[in-house]
Amino acid sequence: EYMGQYCIKIVVRKRNVVTVVPVCSMGAIISKSIKYMLMFTRFSGFWINNVVVAGTYSVLLMLLQPIRVFNERLYWFAEGRLYSTLIFLVGTYLYGFRIPHRFHIRESGVDPYGVLSPERCVVIANHQTTADVPTLFAIFANRSREIVTRHCVWVLDVMFRFSHFGVISYNHGDMYVESGKQAKDRTLAHIQSFLSKYYIDTTVRRRNWLIIFPEGGFLYKRKLSSQRYAREHGYPVLNYVGLPKVAALHKCIETLRQTSTISQYEPPRFLLDVTIGYRDSEDGLDFWELLTGCAESQTVHIYYRVYRFSDIPHEISEFTDLFQRFQEKDELLSHLYKTGSYPPPIEVNDLSLIEVNGLLFPILDNVEVQLNVNLLCFYLVFYHSCCIVLYFSARRLVSFLTNN
Repeated sequence: EYMGQYCIKIVVRKRNVVTVVPVCSMGAIISKSIKYMLMFTRFSGFWINNVVVAGTYSVLLMLLQPIRVFNERLYWFAEGRLYSTLIFLVGTYLYGFRIPHRFHIRESGVDPYGVLSPERCVVIANHQTTADVPTLFAIFANRSREIVTRHCVWVLDVMFRFSHFGVISYNHGDMYVESGKQAKDRTLAHIQSFLSKYYIDTTVRRRNWLIIFPEGGFLYKRKLSSQRYAREHGYPVLNYVGLPKVAALHKCIETLRQTSTISQYEPPRFLLDVTIGYRDSEDGLDFWELLTGCAESQTVHIYYRVYRFSDIPHEISEFTDLFQRFQEKDELLSHLYKTGSYPPPIEVNDLSLIEVNGLLFPILDNVEVQLNVNLLCFYLVFYHSCCIVLYFSARRLVSFLTNN
């Protein structure tokens, strides 16, 4: 007999033993087949577009190399345009398409983009899964694509340098660091030299936002070791974030402070604290689920807080106050998983504005990020057209050289 989506087949064997075998109905088979086809379409489309966009980006940069010889600032302006478009394509593609499920992004806390976009700013965020990076891609690209994504520097693990996107990040000037105690001294020296060369020197590359994941890795990899370290040293035991790596972040902050007299450099004025939470899964949204859409539709919650950069302690012994910020992150995520939303930020007046260092930041209360899907389609057509033109041009050039 049929029961819902399943056909129950009863098989009677010897000694009156009855075996019940559930068999999927035709409707369930068709439904699952359509779902897997949509998952494969989303997965294939993402990687095809990644190959096309990354390849076009790399070829166009090669063609722009003569400009770099005569006008390096113009070259980096063009590279920034290409890079911001690429970030927009990756982030909006994953979150903008509803095939087979759609993932929403909702923002709470203070709105930093109108005030902080043109400012030099250090951004710290918790790190649960690989999906955190495309989530920030989608937010930055759709909220402040022309300024933030073009002038940002990402601090990434060195293992991502050997991926297809690692080549793009390397060309853009992102920073790669090694993890582990053995590479600690080498990493700290690299941080200082890199920031002095690519972030502080404003004559050519105008970098504004420095984006850091202070935990130094994914939460599921560091959770147990972080909790063990917290118990041994008397720090709060956190469940939804890991304790930050103080030494590397302290080296970044001190480097940005000590070299404030170089060229026209001005140290950052603010520190933007971003908390990423996945409402329907405390373990976070896995990149495979985001890539294929195999997970049910769910909402990613982002919470912003802004601090004055000058309030950050100078001494590394006092720098452990950063643990308190991550303890607050843990409390925010605990509130999110229990109630479904972050607690509302403190309002200083009837206009729902919060004041930081004399600047007023509008307050966001569960505002959904609006993704520009129309612009996404335009850029996809543009990059694919460029790829086709470059392909046939290369074929004609090879044919011409071969015949001659």
